[in-house]
Amino acid sequence: MSIRSSLEQSWSYRTVSAIPSPLPNTRFLRLPSHRILEGIPILGLAGYLGMTHGVWGGLFGAIITFGLLELFSRSPSLGLSLLVLAFTALPRIDTALRTEDIIILSLVLAGLRKAKPFQTPIDGTITIWIFSIGLSLAGGLIIGTLISPLQAAFTALKLVEYLLGFYAAYLLRPRLEIPLIIGLLFLGGVGLLETFQGTPRAFNAFPYPAESNHIGGVAVLSAAFALGGIIGQSGRRMWILLLLAGIVTLLSQSRIALLAFIFLLLLQLPQPKTRGAALFLLLLMIGAATLTPLQERLRGINLEWNSYRETRQRVSEGLPPKSSLTRNRFEMWEHLADDYARFPILGSGPGSRHRVIYENSYVMLACEFGAFGVMAFGLLILSIFFALHRTAHSGPDPGSSYGAAFATVAMLILGLTSISFFLAREAGLWWILVGSALASSPPLKSNPPSATVSPQS
Repeated sequence: MSIRSSLEQSWSYRTVSAIPSPLPNTRFLRLPSHRILEGIPILGLAGYLGMTHGVWGGLFGAIITFGLLELFSRSPSLGLSLLVLAFTALPRIDTALRTEDIIILSLVLAGLRKAKPFQTPIDGTITIWIFSIGLSLAGGLIIGTLISPLQAAFTALKLVEYLLGFYAAYLLRPRLEIPLIIGLLFLGGVGLLETFQGTPRAFNAFPYPAESNHIGGVAVLSAAFALGGIIGQSGRRMWILLLLAGIVTLLSQSRIALLAFIFLLLLQLPQPKTRGAALFLLLLMIGAATLTPLQERLRGINLEWNSYRETRQRVSEGLPPKSSLTRNRFEMWEHLADDYARFPILGSGPGSRHRVIYENSYVMLACEFGAFGVMAFGLLILSIFFALHRTAHSGPDPGSSYGAAFATVAMLILGLTSISFFLAREAGLWWILVGSALASSPPLKSNPPSATVSPQS
C-alpha cells in the first residue's frame, strides 16, 4: 500500500476531511442601501487617521480608501495583487495600522457589492478556529485579563483579516509571482542600501522597525511558492523569484528564516525538478554565511548559548546574573507558563499581553487561547495539509499545492522564535498562498454540484 493511500484511509484524514462546511452557498452579505453603509468604515478610518496624523492625514486616508474601493470593484484581482505586495514589502503606517488593513477594508467593501457563492475544503476547521478566538475574547473580558479591550478586539480582528485574504485568494486566484517579485526587488534594494551604509542589520529601523525576522519569513514563503511553481512547471519567473528570496533572506540576517530556508531546500532533494536549484542555493547559503555579516550573527548563537550557561551558573551560586537574551526568553516563557496554568481552557484572551514578550507562536497560542485554541489551531493546520494533499493529487495544478505545503512547513519552523502565525506580515501572505492553492481543489463530494462555484467564475 502506498503512502498516499495509507494516508487517505487513515482515521485522522477521513475524520478531519469530513468536518462539514458551515457555508453552503454562502454569499457575502448584501444589505439595502449598502453604498451608504460603505461610508461608515471609511469615515471610521478617516477619524482614526485624523486623530493620529492630523486632518490632512484623515482626509488623504479616506480618499485613498474610497479610490481603492472603486478600483477593486472593477478589478478584484488587482486588489489581491496589491494585498500580496503590501504583506510582502510595504511598511507600517503606525503602530496600530498597516497598509494591508486599508487594502483589506477596500477588498471587503468591494466584495459586498458583488455577492458570490463560495465554499472551501477547510471552512469547517476555520469556523472552529474563529469560534475559539471568540471564546477566548469573551473569557478574557469575563476574567478581567484584558487590560485594553480595544487592543483585544483589534488582535482578534487581525486574525480574521488574514482569513479574509484566504477567501479572496480562493475566489480570485490571481497570479502571485508578479507582486512577489516586485516586493522582493524592493526589499532587496532597501536591504542592500542599508547594508552598504553600514547598518548593523537591515530591516530593523525606519521604515521597517524590528521587521528583519518577518521580512526573512516573507522571503522564505516566497521561496516555498517558487519551488512549488517549479515542480508544477510554471515558468522561468519562479527561478527569478527563488533567487530573490534567497538574497532577501540573507540580507535580513534572520537566523530562524535561514534555518527554515535550509530545511525547505532539504525537502527538495527527493524532487528531481528542484533538486539542482536546492543544491545550488545550499552552497550559496554556506558561502554567504562565511563571507558576509551573517557570519557574526551565526557566531552569536554559540556566544549566546555560552552566556546563558554562564549566567545560570552564576545565579545558582547566588551571584547576580549576566545579560543573556536566551535566559531572558526562557524566563519569560516560564512566567507565561504560569499564565497558562491559571487559565488552561480558554487562555487569557487575545491581546492580553504585549506581543513582543512571546517570541514564539506556540507560547502565544497556549497563553492567549488556551487548550481549546491549541486544539482548534492544530486541527486547522492538519486540515490544511490534508486539503493540499487532496488538491495536489486531484487538481489541475499540483505545483501550487506543493508550494503552499512547503510554506506551511516553513511557518511551523518560523513560529519557534516568532509569532509568525499571528500578527505578522508573513501570516497574511501564508493564508493567501493556501487559498490560491486550494482554489483548484475538486468539488467536495458531500455537496451538490450547484453548491460549489469555481473560483475563476
